Amino acid sequence: PVLDHPVDQFQGSAGLVAELLDEGFVGGAVPPLGLFQAQPQNHPIGIVLFAGFQRYAMNDVNDAIRDFGRIYPGATGGAKSIDNGMSFGGGIRARVLDRVFVAFDAAQMQAASEGRTDIGGLPYVVSVTIPAVGILSTVGYLAPLGGNIQVGLGAGIGYYFTTGQIRLRHDFLEVRADLDAEAFGGHGMGLTQVSLGRSMTGEFSVGYRHAKARSIRV
Repeated sequence: PVLDHPVDQFQGSAGLVAELLDEGFVGGAVPPLGLFQAQPQNHPIGIVLFAGFQRYAMNDVNDAIRDFGRIYPGATGGAKSIDNGMSFGGGIRARVLDRVFVAFDAAQMQAASEGRTDIGGLPYVVSVTIPAVGILSTVGYLAPLGGNIQVGLGAGIGYYFTTGQIRLRHDFLEVRADLDAEAFGGHGMGLTQVSLGRSMTGEFSVGYRHAKARSIRV
């Protein structure tokens, strides 16, 4: 079957950055969006690693996995909704103007669920995994708030793809079905940065992402 659905996310992340060059860089933003991250404050280019939490809104996908009869005719029951998951990844930050930065990131977003279904009178344990990878670009602006604190906004676009799997298990019998999908989307965020030293910055950021997958192929 083919499912069309939007994926909306409210997210957070954390990470660690190493400096590359020795001249002024101001901040950056994490497209998977952040709880806390470290990042070079006075260098034109920096590298960031991040991890965090996000919430999903995948209505069509959740409707299908809760009712497995939409995927396997005759099946009853299904898996729980996928409402949240962790994300992690890394990227590059570069200052292009006095307070304007660009960011390029790759992030993996975890999404998984389990449940039970009945097919042909046999009970099966259902496992659904739909991890997505995002290739993301962001442009942002930072302004000083006072002391070593900066606040800013960021927005950008991304390309997302997933290669997931549905597994059904009954005793020693296992049935697998692969699924894949892709989407383009946009994101926006607000962020606060606190300098932690010459080449490290802590960041808190929250935001929203929307990406519509044209089809999920099972």
